[in-house]
Amino acid sequence: KKGLLWFATDIAATDIAATFNLDDVSLDLRGLGLLDGLDPAYATLLVVLHKYRTCGRKVDTLYTMYPDERTCSVAQAFDLRCLGDLDAHPIIGSLRQAKSFLHPSLAHPRRPALRDAALSYDVRGPRGFCCETPEQLLEAWERLKAIDAAMPLVLKPAAGSGGDGVRLNATVADLHSVVAQMRSDTRRTTQHGRFRVTSMGPEEETILEEMVGEPGQPSPTVYMVGTHVAVVADQLLTPCGTANLGNLSPATHVAPNVVEAMVRACVALGTHLGLRGQWGVDFVFDGMATPVMVDLNMGRPNGSLSYYCWRARQ
Repeated sequence: KKGLLWFATDIAATDIAATFNLDDVSLDLRGLGLLDGLDPAYATLLVVLHKYRTCGRKVDTLYTMYPDERTCSVAQAFDLRCLGDLDAHPIIGSLRQAKSFLHPSLAHPRRPALRDAALSYDVRGPRGFCCETPEQLLEAWERLKAIDAAMPLVLKPAAGSGGDGVRLNATVADLHSVVAQMRSDTRRTTQHGRFRVTSMGPEEETILEEMVGEPGQPSPTVYMVGTHVAVVADQLLTPCGTANLGNLSPATHVAPNVVEAMVRACVALGTHLGLRGQWGVDFVFDGMATPVMVDLNMGRPNGSLSYYCWRARQ
């Protein structure tokens, strides 16, 4: 693809000084404080950009997962635009945990949530709660079951992706298994590409929400860039409904008026959050055929979007 540099390498943070000429005033990474506290993934990013500069490829934009201020400074040092929204979002918090915006937080009752976004009445989010502690998770279970004892529930991590850690139609045994894990985890290790990252900070949130829809039913997804609709597609899901096998676009499994309702809701949400980069929403349908937002993906590009970008250039 023209204008795309794809380069993978492994480099230790201690080797970064040997990779660059730190006296190069046009690349004042040290002066910008960009070499402080390097982790392997960040060092790899610097090597990618260094290779881009030396090979003379025509690239003008950096698009990386969950960019921060330092990433933007690096892009600027290489005369690149940094595409996307900063991970530190003024309303959501961290875009890594954008899924938590779907629900009110038991730990922080005044924290903004989807209910504050003033969406139209023909689209809604699932009933549920975000929990930081085992006690809050148990409380969320009791509160949702008090609404409807027969309500099927889903347990999932707020920062998960690709169906990782999702428990559909969760049982009491599933609940207590997650509670036990939350009580024993003082350090949480997650996979980010080729690197495993251990968090020493507060536990990531766990979501408990109503399970909407049935396996095999339509599950459209809307790809957005800021407040503009890029693609509305039908997801191809595994029989269990937790893993995506790809998309078909344009969406044909739902009526045009339903697609219009989903699009209006996504535009309203993007406007409410002030998003500029690529993000998306997955939908399912409840028993009243109402579209329900069940997943928010923000702060990172994904494989499906890269295909649509490639196809648009053909």
